[in-house]
Amino acid sequence: FDAGIGLYLKGINYYAGASVTHVNQASVMFSDLASTYLARHYYLMGGYNIKLRDPLFELRPSFLFKSDMASWQIDLNANLVYNDRLWGGLSYRLEDAVSLLFGLELFNGLRAGYSFDLVTSALGRYGYGSHEVFISYSVDVEKNRSRKYKSVRFL
Repeated sequence: FDAGIGLYLKGINYYAGASVTHVNQASVMFSDLASTYLARHYYLMGGYNIKLRDPLFELRPSFLFKSDMASWQIDLNANLVYNDRLWGGLSYRLEDAVSLLFGLELFNGLRAGYSFDLVTSALGRYGYGSHEVFISYSVDVEKNRSRKYKSVRFL
């Protein structure tokens, strides 16, 4: 059994979150003689949407802080979004990597994107970077509360 917990707060122009994984530090058995445990990790994130002079453009800076209480890492990100459908940006992971990314919403919640991580740490000797391609689909589950329904159960 492995447990995690988190909080997420979202406003019109901002979001913030905090979470902990492996709260119970569950043990993992590899064989009868070898076992280890899942170390607890802490995450803190936040971002803000800044409307620019041209109403079609928005700047979205954000951060992600990660720690296992022995070491830590921070990602600083900035995306420029056009018409809420096309975006491009940069990400910097302190003393580790720089990422270039872009993406677009194809239609009705279907999104696709690409990013390239350029390693700036000593790990760069073993590989210059990595590629990531993603496809996602978001379903709008928000209910329209102003809509009235007629039902014999609710008179």
